[in-house]
Amino acid sequence: MPWRAAHSLATARASSAQAVAKAGAKALATGSASVAMARGGIDGEDIPLSTLLSVLAEITQATDLPVSADFE
Repeated sequence: MPWRAAHSLATARASSAQAVAKAGAKALATGSASVAMARGGIDGEDIPLSTLLSVLAEITQATDLPVSADFE
């Protein structure tokens, strides 16, 4: 199925959140694994909660879209 603006898209950085929002997404999603991988890690269980929360703060400040986060 082709991507439609109504879908939510995963993002792990504020800059990608802005690009996804500009493309017309209605919501954003992220998770500990994507945040870890975007920072050179392998497993989201290995990043500190404070790091994930900091990234979430950056993403939510970068756009007005709702953000969903999945983390362990």
